[in-house]
Amino acid sequence: MILTKQNIASIDIDHLVNTKLKSGEIDKLLFIVPTKRKIRYLTRELISLSPGKSVSGLKVETIGSFAEKLLEEIEGSINLISEEASILLLSHSFKKVNLKYFSQYKNEIPFGTLERVKNVIAEYKRHGITPERLKIESENLSGGDKLKALDIAKVFDDYQNSLIKNNYNETGDIYFNLIRKKKKIFDDAFTFLYPDSNFVLVNGFDEFTAQEIELINSVSDINKIQLFVVFDYYRYNSSVFSHLNSCHDRLVEKGFR
Repeated sequence: MILTKQNIASIDIDHLVNTKLKSGEIDKLLFIVPTKRKIRYLTRELISLSPGKSVSGLKVETIGSFAEKLLEEIEGSINLISEEASILLLSHSFKKVNLKYFSQYKNEIPFGTLERVKNVIAEYKRHGITPERLKIESENLSGGDKLKALDIAKVFDDYQNSLIKNNYNETGDIYFNLIRKKKKIFDDAFTFLYPDSNFVLVNGFDEFTAQEIELINSVSDINKIQLFVVFDYYRYNSSVFSHLNSCHDRLVEKGFR
């Protein structure tokens, strides 16, 4: 499925890409893909299809690197926290807050548990879930599940304060800050970084977080930008794609068709 805000009946993405390759205008396209592995694969594929087996001005980003570059252009340098520093700050947070579910780990929490909690918090942040929201939603739980959620919310809150104090960012923080920028500031940063790109192809995804949808929507609203989301989704095959319905519907709510 291809989603766009453009008022067109259809689009042949392969034809568009091949035309730009043959005419030496591949710099008119900005590709946004889900992973670095996809970047490598797409780069090799485009080089193999191009005349002379080389491309000039190719722009391929993950959605994370794209967001990071935009926010850096707006705010200056951004300190992405390393895995090691993240684990260290999180372990300090576990020792500082009053825990119930994880009380047996107060003095020395196992590394595996730290890593799992770190990944859970990072995923919450990518989806725009705050410690406050986690506390509220924990009221729908009971027993050990509720205690676990409340403990994670407390650790999450302290950990986030430590990130801010030490001027560190995670991907979710970058999304959060970027999508709250004024439209002109956001648009100017994009235009400065990608002055020749008037087509944006968001390709290879099967799901987006709520914040990623906001980011994609902001790009689609930039003047003279034609954005297309090549989405691995078929609405009428619920047995395979039902878990993606809400993602598709949020894009439609933003005006994508």
